[in-house]
Amino acid sequence: VMYLGRIVEQTRADAVFDSPLHPYTWALVSAIPGGKASKRIMLKGDPPSPTQLPVGCRFAGRCPFAEPLCRETEPELRSMPGGRFVACHLVDADGVAPQHLLPA
Repeated sequence: VMYLGRIVEQTRADAVFDSPLHPYTWALVSAIPGGKASKRIMLKGDPPSPTQLPVGCRFAGRCPFAEPLCRETEPELRSMPGGRFVACHLVDADGVAPQHLLPA
């Protein structure tokens, strides 16, 4: 999964649909009609200009979980359990995504 020309999540297709880690992937999966998501995630705002990328995470301006670190430092693509990779400061080392902390 890419956002503004950068890989934000890399894994098997079934893992993307069953348990997305990156908030952008989560929003994409929620838009699938009849999908597994309990509700559609509506992102606010517009993507930044690809010729004037923001400092930090490219998705931070639209991410419902963004923290100051997200706007300051671009996250590295990190290895997660199960052979997954994600570029998000808020996904912990055990592969727990911020959206999984929300009430159902």
